[in-house]
Amino acid sequence: MEETIFHKILREEIPADVVFENDHVLAFRDIRPQAPTHVLVIPKFPLADFSELATAEPSIVSNFIQGVSLAAEHLGLNEGGYRTVFNTK
Repeated sequence: MEETIFHKILREEIPADVVFENDHVLAFRDIRPQAPTHVLVIPKFPLADFSELATAEPSIVSNFIQGVSLAAEHLGLNEGGYRTVFNTK
């Protein structure tokens, strides 16, 4: 897998404004937000992009989706709703 900025953020080589973290995901504020609350949630396991979730172990998929939901809950977004976008490459 190609080295990305996200790998460096996970290794704390690049600082990030972390808003939520657990064993499976790291959530941090985007440095160029496109919305009042713009948070990136990245997996802590090897995953090149969203399309790889289709062949991943079910526990990996559920841990990632749960991590996104927990990050939103931690930010108090559940009551008013929020939008989730998955990017590939």
